[in-house]
Amino acid sequence: MQQLAMPVFENRISNRLDCSDQMLLVSIEDGKVVKREVYNLANVDSILMTVTPI
Repeated sequence: MQQLAMPVFENRISNRLDCSDQMLLVSIEDGKVVKREVYNLANVDSILMTVTPI
């Protein structure tokens, strides 16, 4: 299964993560969307969103 996360702003895919208020997580199996989840980022601390390189 593959997962794709896309930032969303005002019901549209956003080209900037820092302007988005939601994140759309799409799960894909055999080339088909099997699950969609929307997460609200309005109350998430920006420090928690920082990705640390491995």
